[in-house]
Amino acid sequence: MIKSAVALAGALALTFLTQPVLGQSKEAMESCGGYADTAKMFMERRQSGESMRVMMEVADGLDGFEEVAKALVIKAYEEPRYHTEERKERAAVDFSNDVYLSCITALKAKESQ
Repeated sequence: MIKSAVALAGALALTFLTQPVLGQSKEAMESCGGYADTAKMFMERRQSGESMRVMMEVADGLDGFEEVAKALVIKAYEEPRYHTEERKERAAVDFSNDVYLSCITALKAKESQ
């Protein structure tokens, strides 16, 4: 999962930096939380066997968030699908945490410029 987190950070950092959520720290944290929640949902659906095509259609319907959502779908489907419920839940939580960390790190970097 570490390799995936690094790849995810690289793939999404530029997208996070261009989102119009900067300004107040609370708003930025809420935005990162929204990204993390969406990532978890995509991974849960991936782990349940939902088709990637359907998830890309869902991502395409998220107005103003399409590009980030599509990147999240791609990253979720690059991860393996697990068989036990415990491992599926862990994959979803880990993926969500990776996205949250990537977002917070990107926002901190932007603020320090």
